[in-house]
Amino acid sequence: MVKNSASSEPDSNQIAKNFAHWFAAMEASHAMLMAGLRDQVGPDGDVQQAYRDWKNAYRSRKQRAYRQAAKRYENRAEETINGIADAS
Repeated sequence: MVKNSASSEPDSNQIAKNFAHWFAAMEASHAMLMAGLRDQVGPDGDVQQAYRDWKNAYRSRKQRAYRQAAKRYENRAEETINGIADAS
């Protein structure tokens, strides 16, 4: 990112360019996802249902990963507390 030398704020033209690049990348990503789903369901398949199924599976994986991370954090916290108690 290029910053305006007169201030600490990024140049507004650079912000617009960065946003345009980000948006184009998101659009391309979505198009590739939809093309992959179309390939899976075939020409007569329901792409929107395939997308809903994909999104639900993605959410489930993400929630499972969050629960696992929370459990690891909880276990480390318990180990720390037990270590402090044992040291006393």
